[in-house]
Amino acid sequence: MMKLYYAGGYVVVGDELSGALMHYARVLANADAADVVSFRAMLDDGEVGESWMLIGPSSQLFAVPDGRDHADLDDAVNVQSIEQRTRAFQPRATVSVQQGDFSSTNGYDFM
Repeated sequence: MMKLYYAGGYVVVGDELSGALMHYARVLANADAADVVSFRAMLDDGEVGESWMLIGPSSQLFAVPDGRDHADLDDAVNVQSIEQRTRAFQPRATVSVQQGDFSSTNGYDFM
């Protein structure tokens, strides 16, 4: 488990979720964008519940290990959702086509 500090407080989240959130925060900051994410977390009173966090360019997040263990906090579906959002901001592969003489088929039969 990891303590994820944000805006003067913290929540405890699973290791995978913590990593996904930190990576997403970096990508959002680089894109000068913001998003609201929701996830299950253990609050400072020990209760587990749904948390919402606004992450953007000025977000100051940091995570440190926490000794507690709580299996419900590494929700694979939520981690995948955040990873998918992260990929949406990353550059896609491009193919460059150079101008050339396409009058010849170079011996290929396209019929």
